[in-house]
Amino acid sequence: SFRLGQETFILCGAEAPVQSGSTCYREGMSELEIQPNADGTFEIGIESAQGNAHICSLAGRATKVTDGYLYTERLENGSQCELSIVLDSSGNVTFKDTDWTCKQYYCGARAAFEHIEFGPGARVQCN
Repeated sequence: SFRLGQETFILCGAEAPVQSGSTCYREGMSELEIQPNADGTFEIGIESAQGNAHICSLAGRATKVTDGYLYTERLENGSQCELSIVLDSSGNVTFKDTDWTCKQYYCGARAAFEHIEFGPGARVQCN
């Protein structure tokens, strides 16, 4: 489980024990938490309120890639959600959902992962 704001999320199928060393970002109405697992994967939690209070919300397991983290999931309709969490050398965090497959499943009509950005000053202490 992990906390995001005032909510605690319990991750289904999270059999790998979570290690310390979580990284959290908070900016505006958006939050991101990244927790390392003992098996080298990472639990991610994203929550963002955007236009007309439409929400993007996703929690799951990601892998480390060269420029950040990659979350992949085969969705119920057979399509592939691939969400990249990109960390640049300046400390900025952005998201890439190239074909918006993840947005269609995890975001409201006026929200998208690609609208979420965290600047270098958005890194905060995890609760």
